[in-house]
Amino acid sequence: MALSARFSDSKREALERNSFIVLQHLNVVTGGDPESLAHLWRIADALGLPRPEIEEISAHLHERRFCVCSDTGPLISITDEGVNYLEHGAWRRRSVRT
Repeated sequence: MALSARFSDSKREALERNSFIVLQHLNVVTGGDPESLAHLWRIADALGLPRPEIEEISAHLHERRFCVCSDTGPLISITDEGVNYLEHGAWRRRSVRT
């Protein structure tokens, strides 16, 4: 496998892993309530993630419909799909099973 392909795979795996961690934290902070908003920078600070990385992660979660990002500021909320994934689908993640 080419070095660039391995880097891409490792970067993708890191994004998936960190997205899962952020989604879990978002679920805890909001109590799993889609109406509750969390501040994205506070999540980044709590998890030790730089702002550019948390922005990439929130976009990734938004694309998968696991969260909604506010247009008016760095606010984020979990969706019913995000809660459902944590409650019923997360066991399918390779890093969770191993």
